[in-house]
Amino acid sequence: MQERQTYQKYLPLLGVLLLANFVLMPLWDAKEENYQELATTSYNLEKTRALTGLGEQMQQRKTELTALVKQAETAVVSGTDITQLKLAAQSDIEKLLRSHQLNLSNSNWTDGLGEADISTLYYECSFSGDLLNYLKFLQQFANNPSFAGFAIESSRLRLSEQTPAQPGKVDASLSIRLPVRLESAP
Repeated sequence: MQERQTYQKYLPLLGVLLLANFVLMPLWDAKEENYQELATTSYNLEKTRALTGLGEQMQQRKTELTALVKQAETAVVSGTDITQLKLAAQSDIEKLLRSHQLNLSNSNWTDGLGEADISTLYYECSFSGDLLNYLKFLQQFANNPSFAGFAIESSRLRLSEQTPAQPGKVDASLSIRLPVRLESAP
């Protein structure tokens, strides 16, 4: 009996330990699992939201690129005779040079690489005149809708007779790129 009373005072502690081992520990583990699952779900939800937003951005970029491609295609000069296209473009460029009092000294056409039905032509010209007139030419060339498909590929300038009061003279060589779509004759 004495032994039973000695061990009886340890029974509440043993009960608490059994309760902790078989009830509280499984509850704690379940809580941890639920917390991990919640964190994973929350992370996946944020990724899904980000991807959804990215999808909308990609759709917007696709729309913008489609508009740019259409704009680029409308800027491509089209025709059936490449010689006529070259002559018309050369005439327009030379007229613009004359209107700005730039003296053309040399010009020629070279063919560049093409892709599918679009060829690239280069009009290379050398001219001289006042620097201010050259700058006005560049501005009008860039803003003139009839030169929408044209692009200055390279330029070489030699400036002379510059003073603080006078901008000086320019000897320039330009290489102007022109994409051309050749259409078959009807």
